Amino acid sequence: MFVQNDNTNRHEYKRGEQRKAPLKEPITALQWEPKDAVTEAEMDVLLADLTISMSDFKKNPAKAIRDAGAQPVAVLNRNKAAFYMVNPDVFEAMMDQIDEARLAPLVKARMARASFVVVDPEDL
Repeated sequence: MFVQNDNTNRHEYKRGEQRKAPLKEPITALQWEPKDAVTEAEMDVLLADLTISMSDFKKNPAKAIRDAGAQPVAVLNRNKAAFYMVNPDVFEAMMDQIDEARLAPLVKARMARASFVVVDPEDL
């Protein structure tokens, strides 16, 4: 059901473009010449190693979630990421990291202007 993204020997076909027979030998980076120059800004970057089509996801979303385990999955609509699916533990960890990144400058600013008092725990 999932597709492992390895980005080898992939070709996106445009409407009306003739599909060619598969190559007998893989093309090396030096042999390959793109038809249209694509800038890096125009490329869609997938932020997950696993992908699933929207139609496969709609057929059985519970199975897709179960099969993904702890890995994030990009759900594709017309070969573009429509959304990313992660399990609750991964989502919670992501939110914790975002919280810590947001609070770190505030903590550093308060520590820079604060005066500290050394306290012995036995005195408490």
